[in-house]
Amino acid sequence: MFVYEYQGVRVRYADTDQMGYVYYGNYGRFYEIGRVEALRSLGMSYRDMEDSGIMMPVYDNYCRYHHPSPLS
Repeated sequence: MFVYEYQGVRVRYADTDQMGYVYYGNYGRFYEIGRVEALRSLGMSYRDMEDSGIMMPVYDNYCRYHHPSPLS
């Protein structure tokens, strides 16, 4: 299993709810940022991969929230 940790995403005020935590509807965007950055870390471009005929659609997304992610 490949594991990659990307720490370059900054949570902005617009990403949060009134309590200052990331709104749950925005997590999918952060997942996609992580997926693209993981591919980059392997020297792959998402566009090059798709141009070669490899598609990676997200057809299911399940997450369980253990604790909120605060505004950084």
